[in-house]
Amino acid sequence: MKKIVILLFSIVLGALAINAQDTEIWKDKRANLDLLNFLDAKMITGYNVESDLSFQFWRGDFPELEVNSPATMNKFMGGDYSVDIRWFDTYLQEVDTILQAGRYGYYAEISGANGKVMKRAGTMFCTPNDWMGWSEPFLSNIDYFPFDSIPKTIWEENRELISDYSGQILLKSIVNNQDGGILMSFIHDMNLKQLKPGPYYTPVIMDGDYHIQLKRKLLGIENKYPPLTAPEKTSKTAPSLHSLEGKNKEKNAAFEKEMRALCTEWAELSGEPFDMLVAKDGAVLFHGAFGENLRGRFTLEEPTEIASITKLYTGLLFAQFVDQGLIGIDDPVGKYLPDFPISGEKAITLRHCFTHTSGYNGHGSLGGVQNPWLDNSLALWLPYIEPGKRHYYNGMGYNLAGKVMEIVSGKSIFHLFQEYLFAPLELQNTQLDIDLAYGVRSTAYDMAVVGQMLLNQGSYGQLRFFSEETYEALLPVDLEIYFPNIKGRNWGIGITPSNRWLKDEDSGAKRNILSDHVVGHGSATSSILNVDLENKIVITQSRMDGGKQYHDYLNKAYLLIEKYFDD
Repeated sequence: MKKIVILLFSIVLGALAINAQDTEIWKDKRANLDLLNFLDAKMITGYNVESDLSFQFWRGDFPELEVNSPATMNKFMGGDYSVDIRWFDTYLQEVDTILQAGRYGYYAEISGANGKVMKRAGTMFCTPNDWMGWSEPFLSNIDYFPFDSIPKTIWEENRELISDYSGQILLKSIVNNQDGGILMSFIHDMNLKQLKPGPYYTPVIMDGDYHIQLKRKLLGIENKYPPLTAPEKTSKTAPSLHSLEGKNKEKNAAFEKEMRALCTEWAELSGEPFDMLVAKDGAVLFHGAFGENLRGRFTLEEPTEIASITKLYTGLLFAQFVDQGLIGIDDPVGKYLPDFPISGEKAITLRHCFTHTSGYNGHGSLGGVQNPWLDNSLALWLPYIEPGKRHYYNGMGYNLAGKVMEIVSGKSIFHLFQEYLFAPLELQNTQLDIDLAYGVRSTAYDMAVVGQMLLNQGSYGQLRFFSEETYEALLPVDLEIYFPNIKGRNWGIGITPSNRWLKDEDSGAKRNILSDHVVGHGSATSSILNVDLENKIVITQSRMDGGKQYHDYLNKAYLLIEKYFDD
């Protein structure tokens, strides 16, 4: 164990002291920036003169780690602080020296004079003694991606130069960036442990699994919780997506023709390609891809970023923990994560996390859900926030909920998504390895499978993911029921009201298109996952941007669906 003590002058401390009870700090941009820099503190090495960062080393002694911003640390830690480092090998055994190449994880505790404790963990890679990465002739064959309307021909004409320079960028990343250490550790472990490629063996999932297992070991809770069980098979078959046949297909021909014409016109006018699916009671009434971009014609199998619809997916994964009694919606986070209180005005609940009432703000901040000790950073933020006092849209609550799911299950959150949602639903074109509030990439078809499972109240085909009782607990409610200071907000566990409405030109009265009970979640990319609970209709659309007249054409599409299928 290594210990570093940082001493700073007390006269500076007085000038820079922060009032730990100042919940208005977020209103002061400079003070808020200082706070976020503190909460986002990172461990660095001094090996690399160019960047002062290196996540690779050779056999012998472990590198000395230090905080990247001592002055900021001093400001919020009340003066002197110490850093204690512990090292672990790829098998989670604590070690003092480096004996062989491979993955090594560190756990750091930074203890301040004011009693605050910051926790950090990360991955570093010990390279073989006969390998010098910086000397490798790296080339990187990056696929074409459109930007600034630059055509693919320009990319191809300059491919050799792009490959050479991007290879240099890749090399620097591997040597100087923690992601490089994670990548090299992944490759090394796949060989060392004789693992075969599969959905649970990715750099992100394997690193996440490593650190949640290390975290549970450090907390002494490896065997505290029963395992999350897989979706169970039932004798009753729930509706699943299927094609129309025979007379039903003939009856649907007029709708399919009108919708196809509308979508073709929509894609051409907007300049934004998309795919769209409409299903009723599981029967696919319409499915098509429209438009093109610099990559070419848009296809049914081309996943796009569906942004905040990710929040709905996170809620559905969480529902399985709720249904099995592993986590309660109104449980305090502190019941599972020891840095949080379990009672009092600062006690954040899982409902706070999912309804944007935790007091946090931001999306993907502080290292996001891939930060092994994100929960510790968020706990250090507690003195400056007021849980339950206002509705402030953010993604940090979802990532905090993810840390709870990890600690209970012993698996990384992206492993959980694969094992308990994507794989059972057989989502062939869906992926997530970034964040829990955004980052899912998917297609209209895969999204419709998720929508149908929601419409079925937790079941799909012969699989039951959660009960009807748990389904009811996910639906939007008036938040004033739980938080008296928050009025006029209906929100669920990753699910929101998603009605579209029209205004009558004569009376000025508003009315909803389709039924009054449409749920889903919005998206910054204008992708759609809406479920009409009364008409049993699922509507999905994946796209990269709304484009021109998006809302006009979306209303036309909904009115067309209403014309044919509103019961």
